[in-house]
Amino acid sequence: MFKKLEGDTIMLSNKGVYTVTELYTYNGGLYAKVGSGFVRLRTNGTTSKTDVLIVTMETDIALYKDKLGRLATDDAPNAVKLSSESRATLLLSN
Repeated sequence: MFKKLEGDTIMLSNKGVYTVTELYTYNGGLYAKVGSGFVRLRTNGTTSKTDVLIVTMETDIALYKDKLGRLATDDAPNAVKLSSESRATLLLSN
């Protein structure tokens, strides 16, 4: 099941409408809550849902990238670490 990362947030843009929501993990992947579901987050600022983009993200966990370019945790197989800081802030220009 999806596990909420307490205190970690993400700002998403959907066709110019900005929302702040919580971050979740599932099987080593990072997800954001959107409506009644979740979107998978990618390192290039896109998500698994068309038109939903990452604006900024703040998290206490180290960020990793899986072999498909998706944001991940250290639980993801063959993941590569993106940040050496203990608290990472990801800012993307879309």
